[in-house]
Amino acid sequence: MAAVVVSVHTTDWSLCGLTDAAVPFFYVVSGFFLFLKMPGGAKDNRTRFRDWTLRALKMYLIWTAIYLPFTVLGFIRDGLTFRQCILVFFRNFFFVGENYLSWPLWYLLGLVWAGALYYVLASLKCPLWTILAVGILFFFVPWAFSGHPDSLFWKLFRDGRLFRAFLFISAGGAAGLLRIPPLPVKWTAWIPDSVASFLRESSAIIYLTHMIFAGLLIVFLHMEDGAALFCLSLSGSVVAAVTAISVRKRKHALKQ
Repeated sequence: MAAVVVSVHTTDWSLCGLTDAAVPFFYVVSGFFLFLKMPGGAKDNRTRFRDWTLRALKMYLIWTAIYLPFTVLGFIRDGLTFRQCILVFFRNFFFVGENYLSWPLWYLLGLVWAGALYYVLASLKCPLWTILAVGILFFFVPWAFSGHPDSLFWKLFRDGRLFRAFLFISAGGAAGLLRIPPLPVKWTAWIPDSVASFLRESSAIIYLTHMIFAGLLIVFLHMEDGAALFCLSLSGSVVAAVTAISVRKRKHALKQ
């Protein structure tokens, strides 16, 4: 799915509809693992939501900073005034999740908003199924404004896709609560640690780093074809492999 996301931004391939399922897939998986170890006590659940939200927020801040040069480049190309740049940046940062050539970051912002919502509901001592139901209801919020294209809602949230994140995360959460598919205690025991580490690191890093390479290719080489897909996937895989190896070495050192 990480490679599919790369193809979305660099080619015209539909891949039998997989391009539309890539980001929802990541949201469902995130929700699955978020709710997998629940329910605990109300305090435990709230702490888990808080830690999950803060972790997503940290990643979002880091990657926003990494993509900042592209953001500045986009503002320059659009000829915006300094005041307009500030307003557009903060609108996109809080309510859209992307700036110039940083499309993947809306995934992280969706995690932040979802985690914050779940934390508030858990603080109100709502049962987990109520939390999931509210997440699903948020999917229909943009429909309430569908007949008002000039409303403040669309000016802030643009396409309203962040609200869809709640549905997919909630769906994954429901699967986690119900243990769908049923998982044994050591359900990853059959996967070698080196393979599991590589897959975990590679999917995240390919997903989040590919637009840096894509931005360079699009801006400077105007490359938006299969060659770009190959270059981006290869570069992301190399970075992921190095990261996975370093993580494995660090874990081995800690064990010793």
